Amino acid sequence: MKQLIDPDIRLDFYFFIAHYVRKVFSDSKILKHLKSMPGVSFLDMISTSDIAYVLTIVKNGKRGWDEKMKGNDPNEESGTYIHVANVVF
Repeated sequence: MKQLIDPDIRLDFYFFIAHYVRKVFSDSKILKHLKSMPGVSFLDMISTSDIAYVLTIVKNGKRGWDEKMKGNDPNEESGTYIHVANVVF
């Protein structure tokens, strides 16, 4: 049987789901959904669109985060950081 996810990255994928994709939903919505449907997991609740949305947010924010980590934050004095992401498809 062919595996859909390489065992070496499976834990990384689950970490990504647990820490980033779950933020798409409020805690109360997740809890309500899980209580109303016994036997259903959070993985049944999320869609590929939710994963794609989070990947887009991460990808589009990477350049800004990299600049901030290098200390090239143009708005450091004001305490705010504004970054306009370039969306590439």
